[in-house]
Amino acid sequence: MKWLKLLISILFLALFFVACKNTKNENPNSPLSPTTNIDFKENNYVIHKEHIVGDSRRYGIFPNKKINKTYLYNILTLAENGIPIKFSKGFYNTNLILKGRKNIKLFFDDAEFSGQIQIIDDKNKIQSNSITFKGKLTTYNKFFSRNSSKIKIDTLIIASDTLKNKFKKRSLGCNIYAGTKNLEIKKLIVKDLGSGDSYYTYSMAALQIHGWNNNPENVVINEAIIEKSDRHGVYITGKNHVINNLIIKDVGLGTTVFNNGLEDAHKNEIHTISSLWINRCDNSFFKNVKIFCNNSNAQYSVNFDEGIPSEPTIIDSLSIYNCTNQKMFPNKLTNIIVRKFKENE
Repeated sequence: MKWLKLLISILFLALFFVACKNTKNENPNSPLSPTTNIDFKENNYVIHKEHIVGDSRRYGIFPNKKINKTYLYNILTLAENGIPIKFSKGFYNTNLILKGRKNIKLFFDDAEFSGQIQIIDDKNKIQSNSITFKGKLTTYNKFFSRNSSKIKIDTLIIASDTLKNKFKKRSLGCNIYAGTKNLEIKKLIVKDLGSGDSYYTYSMAALQIHGWNNNPENVVINEAIIEKSDRHGVYITGKNHVINNLIIKDVGLGTTVFNNGLEDAHKNEIHTISSLWINRCDNSFFKNVKIFCNNSNAQYSVNFDEGIPSEPTIIDSLSIYNCTNQKMFPNKLTNIIVRKFKENE
């Protein structure tokens, strides 16, 4: 009987040891767990411990203060490693450029940037992917995307203020460029697009969605408001786009001198300003479009250019106001269908 009790005791101890070992391996706070690895990396970048994890100030980036480029780069690295970053309310005198980044979530508490907001591929052609901007973000320069996908933005405002602009210039507008796919914006406001010198060469419309031979796809905007533009209001190419509410106001207020044209557009049409220009845009849907010509110097309220007939773009409701001096210009090869049209209601 003694040997039996001894055997049971040995088995019990063995089972206890195995159980403890398994529990240790499953412990979420184990030094080998992903959470601890992220915490460890996070600690390496902390500059001001009094701020909570994820607050940009914790890592040395404060509003209304000089921006350290290394600290800003570190913030994006932290975000890429699973730590959402919050930019508190205020003014940041810098560009915010994401090159070849992925799985990044940034929160903007009414944050303003002097420079460009870019989501693009890097020099090795690695695309930015799965980028989320929550909250309200303002740039006094430009928004630019290229060769990137799965982008979600809450509120994006592009405004002009030569005192806040990094180059003391007016806004360059919103440029959704080649290779951009699956971009969603809840609310986009372009308050102004400038002109007058070579600085504005690549901005021919307040909102331009284009990119020859690699046109953007699946751009979804719930609400887009174009308040003022020296040049075209909106220029759209590509396919599978959806804009639920589009409002275009004062356009053609400046000059088209110094321009690099627009992808897929004929050169002779570049200088013929339109509030809305849809060109080679297929299988897309615009729910409500309103164009106000009160203060516009545009030649055309709309320019419905060519497209694939079997893949029509549908405008569910088009309303134009005070556009007696601005004609409508439908191309014979257009694929655009307007279901409901209202004029000067």
